[in-house]
Amino acid sequence: MKNAQFTLVESSKASSAPRPVISPKTRLPEQGDRILERQRLIDELTASAGKGHVWINGPPGAGKTVLAAGYARQVAMPAFWYDLDPLDADVVSFFSTLPQAFIPRFPSIADGCDLPKLSPEDMLALPVFARRFFRSLFLSMPGKWLLVLDNFQEIPEQSPLVHLLQICLGEIPVDCRAIILSRKPPPAVFSRMRVEGKIQVIDPAPLRFTPAEIGKVMSLHGITGEQESCIHYLHKTTAGWAAGLTLLLKEQNREICARDQGEEFDHQELFDYFAGVIFAGLGEQEKDRLMLAAQFPEIRPGLIDRLQKTDGGKAYFLRLSRESFFTYRLDNQGELFQFHPLFRQFLRQKAKAVMPAAVLTPLLEQAANSFAADNRQTEAVDLLIQAKSWNRAAEHIRKNGAVMLDQGRFKTLLRWQQALPQQIVGGNPWLLFFFGVATTAFDPLQAIEILKKSFSLFQKENDTTGSLLACCSLTNSIINHLSELPALDPWLDFLEEQLDPRTLPDDGSFANSTMAAAIARALVLRRPDHPDLELWLQRIVRRGGMHPALITHYLWTGRFPEARAALDNIYAHKDRIGSKLLLSAIKAMEVQYYLIMCEPDKCIRVIEESLQMMEETGIRVWEVHFFILGAGCCLNCGRKKEAAGYLRLMEQHIDRARLLERSYYHVVKTLEALLAEDLVAADRHQRSALDMAEKIGMPSYFTWCWYGSALVAVFQQNYTAASTRFERVFQLAAAPGNPWFTCQAHLGLAYMHRHKGEWQEMRHHLQQGFFLARKKNYLTFFFFLPKMMETLAVAALEENIEPTFVRRFIVRWNPTPVDPPVHLDNWPWPIKIFTLGRFSILRHGKKLSPAVRAKNKPIQLLQAIIALGGRQVNKERLADIFWPDSNGDEQAAALKITLHRLRQLLQVKGAIIQTSTYLTLNPRICWVDCWQFERLAGRALDGDNLDQQGRSIAIGKALPAYQGSFLASSEEEAWIFPYRQRLQQLFEQLVNDYGEALSS
Repeated sequence: MKNAQFTLVESSKASSAPRPVISPKTRLPEQGDRILERQRLIDELTASAGKGHVWINGPPGAGKTVLAAGYARQVAMPAFWYDLDPLDADVVSFFSTLPQAFIPRFPSIADGCDLPKLSPEDMLALPVFARRFFRSLFLSMPGKWLLVLDNFQEIPEQSPLVHLLQICLGEIPVDCRAIILSRKPPPAVFSRMRVEGKIQVIDPAPLRFTPAEIGKVMSLHGITGEQESCIHYLHKTTAGWAAGLTLLLKEQNREICARDQGEEFDHQELFDYFAGVIFAGLGEQEKDRLMLAAQFPEIRPGLIDRLQKTDGGKAYFLRLSRESFFTYRLDNQGELFQFHPLFRQFLRQKAKAVMPAAVLTPLLEQAANSFAADNRQTEAVDLLIQAKSWNRAAEHIRKNGAVMLDQGRFKTLLRWQQALPQQIVGGNPWLLFFFGVATTAFDPLQAIEILKKSFSLFQKENDTTGSLLACCSLTNSIINHLSELPALDPWLDFLEEQLDPRTLPDDGSFANSTMAAAIARALVLRRPDHPDLELWLQRIVRRGGMHPALITHYLWTGRFPEARAALDNIYAHKDRIGSKLLLSAIKAMEVQYYLIMCEPDKCIRVIEESLQMMEETGIRVWEVHFFILGAGCCLNCGRKKEAAGYLRLMEQHIDRARLLERSYYHVVKTLEALLAEDLVAADRHQRSALDMAEKIGMPSYFTWCWYGSALVAVFQQNYTAASTRFERVFQLAAAPGNPWFTCQAHLGLAYMHRHKGEWQEMRHHLQQGFFLARKKNYLTFFFFLPKMMETLAVAALEENIEPTFVRRFIVRWNPTPVDPPVHLDNWPWPIKIFTLGRFSILRHGKKLSPAVRAKNKPIQLLQAIIALGGRQVNKERLADIFWPDSNGDEQAAALKITLHRLRQLLQVKGAIIQTSTYLTLNPRICWVDCWQFERLAGRALDGDNLDQQGRSIAIGKALPAYQGSFLASSEEEAWIFPYRQRLQQLFEQLVNDYGEALSS
């Protein structure tokens, strides 16, 4: 009787006990020079083993043994290997040989260590015996250890050992682990352990080699140089199967990587393997069954039986799948199966060699009819192409192309385009139409040429519907090319001659829905002032609003709540969007929305989701667009580092950037240069952006570029050019009725006039700009630099222009002016402190409680900081004021505690700035009425900068700010007098000067 194999694997961290002599037959599988140890799988196995035992299942040659052996070498515990074979089905043999696997590490097991002996009567109660046996065995094995059971599939399902091994796993100590390797998933007897999480399953999918891993294996095999095409071929051909990969790489001397990818390869060695192991031993009927099944993308036993006029197909393929003979079951009922790609290729080549076309073609056509009857049109077309039934395939595409476009199945359409003879495609306008629309997702420029041919053929055939559809799709391709939208004009003119939104049926048909959406999108981008635009957009709304044209229109006309509502509606019905190209365009508009709303976190999230979707679908038309939108959003929100990262990505892919994206790049670089105060670079980039925008021919975007150009002129102090450019913005914004651009232009002009000292003009544009901003709730803008926003907000509050809205604007942007506007008590200060004639504190507009205002040490400390100047007040001086009788350490401790209590009282982070020597009341957070009075008084008494009338006005503003003596109700403390006296003297001087001004 042949014994089961067993092996001891010693970890590098295991005990240094003498290592026994191990038979070559039972040695741990050695790792050859060309075996890649995949840390990815080791990590996954480690994570799974952290949760319970691990079951690894996969087809023969999938790399299970290599993985388990690699893990066993790395694991920080003794690891034991037991190779199951069919003789272990004899449980007597199993119970006698299993303990031998552990003897080298635990010698006491060789002496029996009180292990139960299997007797004939125990055969009637094997589960009971097995539980006693495994408990006794594992009690004799202290510490942590790992047991690997290889080739579990060698144990017949009807063998009692299957149930006994389930008991074995249940008895393994909690700190120890078992790994089971099998070609099959765990049998039903292990279901409960799986549900309880005691067994973690690693399915075949992770075992497959990734393209990156294939590249590493190629290097191990000495294949260097250009590997990309070879990696793609190997990955596609082997589906990551380790054994197939190894066999194919033996062809390296035949230079497989240099061959044409479309060539049919005769991997003789690999196919000999298949033929020898599987195919040669089959009967002729079975061979025919397999060769016929290989013609289909998936195996349907019922269909095979009907075509061959036989039965038993289901049971046959179930057996193949259970034995993991390169056949995989795809459902629970046993009605769907699939061959491994290499096995299918082998069978198809066999069929090509031995099955004449006269026999195979009718079978394929019958199968196509069957798939079509089941509404499996894709499979039907593939089979017809395979049978070279070109006209029937073309008719199927004609009938189902619209549905496939709606589902976004562009790659399938393009695959058919390549498979059909060009004379069939070139003479069929509907095929050209469907293939042209599909091409738009990947190459808009090529799509334009295909759709022009389609349009021309439709025109020759007097097919009005086809002509209109081709024309509409042409407009979409031109738009997706995002380069020169004036090319839309002749096609838009044609559509306007043929279609009227008042008479076109709104029946939801593919043709009418496509036409309405295409016209609306083209008008939004090219003719936003068109009188029928809103009528076309209403049709999109009535059909569910699932189109980016609607969002684009709302964004470019400043209707941001409607844009948000449209996005919410789309995502509430996202499952209705089959086209990933359409979804990418929608997501691009969502990112644009977050850019305008200045919400960078949401912007980045959508960008990452979109890039992942592109990775999965290969539809990358909008990829570069997302890079530049991300850069603009981050830069507009002050996140310069993240913006720089997106700009680098943009620059790396600049060769794929469309004209709009290249122009947009210069817009963002203009903003970057303005933030860096590099006016030379800003001017250079804005000129490039504007030149490209003019070629693009998108009026709304053109307006944006003119606005950026006007701001650059303001910062260059080229006020004549700035005025001309702002006037251009007003003109462009007026036609489509865009209040957002109009609002920004007014505020830009207000900023310019303030710098010029033209107060009346400044007030006019401030009033116009903030009136529109308040009416439309515009709290965010693009191209607004922080210093510009601060200046406008201060000016508006000084002039009492829309003060409530402006305060909301300030809170939204949280500007931190270099020169805090302490003269403004209506600025939304987090902390306001009143000291003249009274003492009180407001925190975010709410008065602190009476207990807080009581005369205690934290309040006195705050008053002293103010009285001593508020800025860089010496800590030692404060300590001497309040704790004169204490030593230095005691003073420091008392001041530290009091300062802590003061910060708790104020509850605004950063209100008190502390250094090792000084304390400062933060003027960007805290407003103090005496500071306001000092600022206003200083302006009024500065006679050099004001005429007599201006000085009288300034004094009139300063006098009301003095509401009484500084800390009038406080005790007569020496530290109060100097500052109180100084403020009183300022007040008296103002009164005298005001009297003199009146008398003169």
